[in-house]
Amino acid sequence: MAHVPRFEHVFLIMMENTNYGQVIGDWKNAPYINSLAARGALLANYQGVYHPSDENYLAIAGGATFVEGPVYFPHIHVDARNLGDLLQASGKTWKAYEEGMGTPCNTSTRYDRNYEPDDAPFILFTDIQDDPARCRAHLFGMRQWPQDLKRIATTPAFAWLAADDYNDGEMPGNGSPASLRVQNAWLRRTLGSLFKSPAWCEQKSLLILTWDESDTTAHNHIATIVLGSRGTVKSGYV
Repeated sequence: MAHVPRFEHVFLIMMENTNYGQVIGDWKNAPYINSLAARGALLANYQGVYHPSDENYLAIAGGATFVEGPVYFPHIHVDARNLGDLLQASGKTWKAYEEGMGTPCNTSTRYDRNYEPDDAPFILFTDIQDDPARCRAHLFGMRQWPQDLKRIATTPAFAWLAADDYNDGEMPGNGSPASLRVQNAWLRRTLGSLFKSPAWCEQKSLLILTWDESDTTAHNHIATIVLGSRGTVKSGYV
């Protein structure tokens, strides 16, 4: 078995509603995204698990979809162990950074009309939604992201990054050229500070960029790109 590196940090970003074939290969509208694929590994056969959206978030954070159909926050209340629980049990730090959240654990749209609390799935689990202190300790607005990256000590072992519903590609047109340009610009802005951070430059870190679901394909074919610092992920691998 090939050696699997031990990562000090894992960063996950889930954009929205874009087919694999809409983004991969479109260097005109998504040059930065395609450059990430060229620098890292592209999971060419990756598929979402469900239509519509939130079940895909739950599957990553909790290992199952838990609900069926078009059910969204605040109508999802999952009483199950989640990724945050597992990280804390193993002594690892974790945070979610959500564009538009503003103050920690805020679920209203008063800071950003395009903000959706469930774009980071932890708020869907009862042991976080029913524990305000824990929620405030782990769910933050995006302004905290560059601040935490300044030092290794404040960079969490696991971070979930979420754009609002405009910048994640949903509102500009679900995989359209306009949507790709918006997603591309947001990722360039957001990841610039990561690639210059001590956690990325001095430690072994992993970035996973994926999408929640495809826009039109029934088989839910989506792109997933994996990059590693310090030579931990083979460049150009498909």
